[in-house]
Parts: sequence; structure tokens; C-alpha cells
Amino acid sequence: CTVKGRFIYRDGPEKPTEWTIMWVYGGAFLSGDVQGNLTKADLISRKTNMDVFVCEYRLVPEFDADDICWDMALAFKWLSQRRNPRKVILLGISSGGSVCVRQLQYIAEKKRGETLLPSYINTLIDPETMPAGAVLMGPFVDFTEPKGSLVH
Repeated sequence: CTVKGRFIYRDGPEKPTEWTIMWVYGGAFLSGDVQGNLTKADLISRKTNMDVFVCEYRLVPEFDADDICWDMALAFKWLSQRRNPRKVILLGISSGGSVCVRQLQYIAEKKRGETLLPSYINTLIDPETMPAGAVLMGPFVDFTEPKGSLVH
């Protein structure tokens, strides 16, 4: 499996920063890409003095939510093998924030021994690789069916 994304190195690839931001862009799961987020990610890298990894994920309608979660879990595992996960901060914007929340839930569920994870995602989750934290910017987090309507 290949992880797609792009690193923005604060001081070059030979001098990684102590802390890393994993950037998960938004776009209502329908749009958004790495290229369109590089300018903002570069600004955040310079302001925080941290390297930023902008991960790419597949979009709907060609793919579904489980595919997006797989991409995120794979990217986080890949990053955790290259950087100390306890020094990684997830940054999720809009729908990217919801993907970050789901990643944190997957880790917590596995740590508690729950078996709610799809088996193919379960293989990617290590309960000992919790990130340091998450910044969620306008996350979409309610995946329940809507009740009622705006008419009533």
C-alpha cells in the first residue's frame, strides 16, 4: 500500500523538526487535495516551526467513508514509523477534522479491546501510537441519520 501526500520540511528533510503536524484537508469528502493546501500548510509550518505532512485521501462518490478512514489510518501508521507519534499533532479541517476524530476513536477503541473496527482497518491501528493531540477546525462529527426536517 502506498501513502500519498507531501512533506513540508521546515529546515529540510535532513533536519526533521521535533514536532510534526499531520494535515488532513477538508472538502466535504468530495473535493480537496494536497496541492490546494500546500500554501496554507507552508504558512503553518513557518509559524509553528514544525514540519507538516499533508496526507492525501480518496474522495466520494468514487470511494466511501471506510476507504477514507483506511487512507488516514495508513498515513498515520506510515508517519508514526518515521516520526515519534507522541510528537505528532493531527490538524483536520472540516471533513478532514471528522477523519481525525475517527482515527482517534479507532485508537481508543482498540486500546479498550473493542472490536468495532472493520477488520482491514484494525490491522493498521496500534493502540500505543496515540498522537500528541488534534486541532479540529470545523469538523463534521455527527454521522447519525437526521431526525425531523426543516419544514416542521
